[in-house]
Amino acid sequence: MKSPRWEGELAEETRAKRKEHPKYINAESRAIGPVERVVYVVRKALPKLSPARVNVVVVVDDLFVSPLDLPRDYVCGLLARELDCARCANVSGVFLLHPVVYRDEVEYRALFVPGHGRSLPESAKAAFLDENTQPKAPPWLRE
Repeated sequence: MKSPRWEGELAEETRAKRKEHPKYINAESRAIGPVERVVYVVRKALPKLSPARVNVVVVVDDLFVSPLDLPRDYVCGLLARELDCARCANVSGVFLLHPVVYRDEVEYRALFVPGHGRSLPESAKAAFLDENTQPKAPPWLRE
C-alpha cells in the first residue's frame, strides 16, 4: 500500500519551511495535480511488482485535494491511459482509497481502475468494481 502525502505536492523551494505549518492554511492557494501524485506512486511501485502474480496497487492519499474529489471519468481516463503503457504490464489494477471524517463517522471513499496485468479472479474484480457504484456523498446528504 502506498500513501502519497500533501508534503509531496509542495514545490522544492518551499518544502522545508512549509512542512513546519499545518496542512491547511486559510487563503493559501496552489495548483493541484492529485492524479499525477497517484501516477507517481504507481510508477514508484513498478519495480516491486512480480509478473507472476496479480498486482493491485492500493493508494491511500493524504493530499490537499484527493483524486476522489475530481470527476470519476477524468480520474479513470488518466489512470487507464497510464496503465495502458508497456511499463505497467504487471499492474492488475489501482485501488484508490480516501478516508473522510464527518464529525463522529468515517467514510471510506474508493475507486478501482482495472489494469492490463494478470487478471484478477472474477469475484475480487466484482468486489473492487462494486466500490465504484457506492454513494460518495456525506451521510446527511444521502438521506
